[in-house]
Amino acid sequence: MTEPDIYAVISQKGGSGKTTISTNLAVEACLAGKKVMIVDTDPQGSSGTWSDLREKPFPEVITTQPSRLPRELGRAAERGFEVIILDTPGHTDMSMLTAAQLARLVVVPCRPQAFDLASIRMTLDVCRMAQTPAVIVFSAAPTRGHRLIGSARAHLGHEDVSILPAMLRQRTAFAYAASHGLGVSEFVPQSPAAAEARALADAVFAWPEPALIVVPRSV
Repeated sequence: MTEPDIYAVISQKGGSGKTTISTNLAVEACLAGKKVMIVDTDPQGSSGTWSDLREKPFPEVITTQPSRLPRELGRAAERGFEVIILDTPGHTDMSMLTAAQLARLVVVPCRPQAFDLASIRMTLDVCRMAQTPAVIVFSAAPTRGHRLIGSARAHLGHEDVSILPAMLRQRTAFAYAASHGLGVSEFVPQSPAAAEARALADAVFAWPEPALIVVPRSV
């Protein structure tokens, strides 16, 4: 039995874009021919709601309590799932730590704004406790705002964490796609949003290839 690649999408800050990233990563993996599952441990069940709107049988989405994660992941491995995305609650507790411990990589969404940047340290502390590598992804980034992105990178420069060059910008296509239970690559495949989703998936799934994903902390 081949062990699946498990990615936990974690952020202590609510509204950071966890479900948008989780569902689009899952769709990109499916489009690449992988057998994919999303495990939603957030009581709000946003990934589950997205799945209810979806007319396709893949990716499979299950909702579960954090305490059942090891059991559910074991079952998923037995069923041959190759990629598993963990969509987690928007608060710091043991469920976040459990998800981080079970993952090969933690993806930390962060809006490039002062309040979000100030709250990210708690999330990174959880990753360090779990001893799991983490990468930061800027989400809902402005379509015009290179200085803001540069300032956000500089703010995070003292943290021992990688920042992906790929990011998701604030585009209505993500919201429209989600309302139909789709990823943006399915909804508007030739759009800038779809290109961003594909670039993000390429970066995450290529990890730990540093030439593809890591922005040096000095940048």
